[in-house]
Amino acid sequence: MDEAAVAAKGASPLAPDLAAIRAAGDRAALAVFMGRTNAGFGRSLFNVAVSVDVKTPTAYIVTISQGGLGMPDRDYYLDPKFAAKKTAYQAYVARMLELTGWPDAAARAADVVAFETAVAQASWPRADRRDPDKTYNPTSVDALAAAAPGFDWRGFLRGADLGEATRVNVRENTAAPKIAAVYAQTSLDTLKAWAAFQVADDAANVLSDPFVQAQFDFRGKTLSGTPELKARWKRAGDLIGSLDQGMGD
Repeated sequence: MDEAAVAAKGASPLAPDLAAIRAAGDRAALAVFMGRTNAGFGRSLFNVAVSVDVKTPTAYIVTISQGGLGMPDRDYYLDPKFAAKKTAYQAYVARMLELTGWPDAAARAADVVAFETAVAQASWPRADRRDPDKTYNPTSVDALAAAAPGFDWRGFLRGADLGEATRVNVRENTAAPKIAAVYAQTSLDTLKAWAAFQVADDAANVLSDPFVQAQFDFRGKTLSGTPELKARWKRAGDLIGSLDQGMGD
């Protein structure tokens, strides 16, 4: 709630994460960083969580699901009716990268959206993701690494403090190898810009007003049709409520 202090800090709270992204020497190092975002700011190409094994309710299992998209669903990238929103999204990515001081923000934003579009093409549609049978695909980490070699799964799990896992449920099992292949074929510079944007977007709500406003202009106005940004104290209450709910889950 100390708006003056938040404004004075600008993008500096992101500095450690952005430095880690810049320092990543290869895709394997970036996969480890993605795992670490599970407990911090940023997002990963794949989501990971520990959940109840639906076929063995007395046990837990590490669940991996597709991710990587900054818009709500793959259709926003692939369906022509969302073309205007996709254009607005690219402008938003560029604005966020500008605010972090990322070089060549406009060009990198175009690369980021092209990367996410390829990920969307490889991803399962929403209807398939709701099917409890289709999304139950337990396998070993070794088998996953063999089936989807384009992504460092073991490094990713280590980054998420799940390095001892030997068995995982890969919800979208046929999408994982395709998404991993997209990752392997994308330049490291593009992947780093994507990771930097994801950190800024995830943290924007608690940063200075330029971040808050940029995010609201896209996610609030363009995506949701929300006419007015809530006061900071209301947003603080919403944030505390979401954290409480997450702890309850």
